[in-house]
Amino acid sequence: MEGGGMGVGRVITDWSDIPVELLLRVVSSLDDRTVVVASAVCCGWRDAICWGLTRISFSCWWEYLLKQ
Repeated sequence: MEGGGMGVGRVITDWSDIPVELLLRVVSSLDDRTVVVASAVCCGWRDAICWGLTRISFSCWWEYLLKQ
């Protein structure tokens, strides 16, 4: 990187351009239901989330289904 300043480098112009490491860090702080929703944003997010997924609980979905 030239200049050594912050913000120099790759320009993010679209949500799908977010680095995988940053996306997984953000997703790791979300509840499981929101992770499922986030995985539907785009193919890149879906693939990254599936790749980086270490645990998820579908209990919230079971509760929803049982109420139907």
